[in-house]
Amino acid sequence: MADIARKVARAARVADEVVEILDPIWHAALILGFVSLLWLAFDRTPPFQIVQVYPAQAHPGEQVLLTAEVRRDNLKHCAADVSRYVVDSEGVRWDEPDKSLPAGAIHRLLETGPETLRIPLNVPLEAAPGFGHVVADIKYRCNPTHAIFPIRAEVATPITILPQRLE
Repeated sequence: MADIARKVARAARVADEVVEILDPIWHAALILGFVSLLWLAFDRTPPFQIVQVYPAQAHPGEQVLLTAEVRRDNLKHCAADVSRYVVDSEGVRWDEPDKSLPAGAIHRLLETGPETLRIPLNVPLEAAPGFGHVVADIKYRCNPTHAIFPIRAEVATPITILPQRLE
């Protein structure tokens, strides 16, 4: 029985020594994990910036291609939720359906034109002619912390809504 007690005591001492050796490693891993989480949470820069917007115009009921020169951060792989609306010359807001873009779809856009953003838009049939703008409220999710606190960006693009075509 004494032999078993000595073996148990020795195993306990070995376990204590292992814990003493591993303790700084656990603390370092915990600190590193916390610092990494903070770094991810403080990443608040949108993955692209508008450099120049090109004029766009269309008649109500027609589709217009909004085009802008952009600067993209190719290192970020972000998904996005986009809410878009048109404001016509009388200040009426026309909402477009919301869209969710997975990171892969955004990455494919980079392959087709990394410095150009092209977005088709249907001009509402009842929109008043004159100067208006298209507003996109974008919520980017570039890392796990952005699921709770997404990177938000609002982009306003001017548009000229031409008078209704007479047919």
